[in-house]
Amino acid sequence: MLSKKKICLWINYIYNENFEMFSCFSELIADNEIFDIKKIKDIILLHLENFKNHFNTRFEKFPEKKLGWIRNPFSININEMNSELTLVMNEELIELSADENLRIKFNETTSDKFWISIKSEYPKLSKVAVSTLLPFATTYLCER
Repeated sequence: MLSKKKICLWINYIYNENFEMFSCFSELIADNEIFDIKKIKDIILLHLENFKNHFNTRFEKFPEKKLGWIRNPFSININEMNSELTLVMNEELIELSADENLRIKFNETTSDKFWISIKSEYPKLSKVAVSTLLPFATTYLCER
């Protein structure tokens, strides 16, 4: 998953005129000397800085602790249940976390596929999890 740390890493690489994370672009500039690398570097840096700022703004509302149940519903701490979920949803989360068959299923697939697959059993939890994971789908496509 694309993270703020990865964006910062890319900024450092671009600052040093290392474009290896953009493999097609790296090949293009290696074969041609007609590009103004400084100008391109400045444009990419500006874009990445804006992206980092947008990333911070967009995801600051998702505290790490509150997303833990989505990333791994089997490692929840009952003493730290998510107060933003309803009582019924927290109870369902406890039931889900005790289901060994679902634990196996979770370990054999991705988070998004897991949450989609249990939609009929846990529709409310699934809906919240999928809608939270949905913004990350676009970053996944960018990294492929």
